Amino acid sequence: MTNRNIDRIITAAQPSEYGVLYYKDYGLLVAESHVLRQCAVNVLPTQEFREFLVDVDELVDIKAGIERQKQVIRRLRWGYSKWF
Repeated sequence: MTNRNIDRIITAAQPSEYGVLYYKDYGLLVAESHVLRQCAVNVLPTQEFREFLVDVDELVDIKAGIERQKQVIRRLRWGYSKWF
């Protein structure tokens, strides 16, 4: 459910004039990402979990912009679908 919530936050958000999320949407994204990390620690093997954390850190990097965050979501969905 968390993956879906993250996708909803990103796709429904209206980016700022700089192409980044507004604070409310960013806060929701950070909270859902934390829940996703907590779920992942229980299902991913150690090496994959480390790689997953790098991807999630990239997802919550507000400076990357919303388009980059959408790309990260696709990568997370594709790369870790075996476990989620």
